[in-house]
Amino acid sequence: MTYSSRRWAFRAGGPSSDEQASPATTHTGIEARPRLRPSSPTKSALRSAPVPFLHRTPRGTTANRALKRLHDSNQLTAEKLLRLSQSDLAALIRSCGYHNQKARKLQLLAGQWAYASSLRRRPEAMRERLLTVWGIGPETADSILLYAFGHPYFVVDAYARRVFSRVGMEEGGGSYETVQQLVHQELGQEEGVLGELHALLVSLGKSFCKTRPLCGGCTLQRVCQTGRKLDSR
Repeated sequence: MTYSSRRWAFRAGGPSSDEQASPATTHTGIEARPRLRPSSPTKSALRSAPVPFLHRTPRGTTANRALKRLHDSNQLTAEKLLRLSQSDLAALIRSCGYHNQKARKLQLLAGQWAYASSLRRRPEAMRERLLTVWGIGPETADSILLYAFGHPYFVVDAYARRVFSRVGMEEGGGSYETVQQLVHQELGQEEGVLGELHALLVSLGKSFCKTRPLCGGCTLQRVCQTGRKLDSR
């Protein structure tokens, strides 16, 4: 199915049975492959919750290593995380950077997990509860809601802001709520669509739209204000 709006048109998910199995593209040429999909709400949703904490570092590979150690140690239940000493938990996630601070955040989240999870059918109430936890802001809360529980909240991270601002969208520099509302209005609120868009923006930000942009070869260059300026020099 193709999703479109005044500004964006892109394809979420794989092909249906009567379609060719080739990746669709946006109107700007970005391939919309299912790189990242929100999970269904389950009792194991806590396994997805540490991801936004651990990946708040430019060292993605080391964050992945920390997450794997958590999984391999079989400590990803709220009860087990709370039984660990903060220093032992910090040692498990040391590779991700700021491990002492992140260990504290994870344990505070674990302490609220049972109550927050009981609100899974009331996403606004769950979001409000998550935001009361030290270390959890809108971006982290929405990551948990989207990827752990499948609620349709677009995650406004640094990659999204950077891409939106550079292509010329004035809203890209607005508040978190302004950018999120824009995306929800333009594309609706389906978790698969919002998760896919987020994944595409992260991929673009890591590959081309870096702090110092690598516009050559970027599929957005011909419609991007920044890309056109750099190309004309």
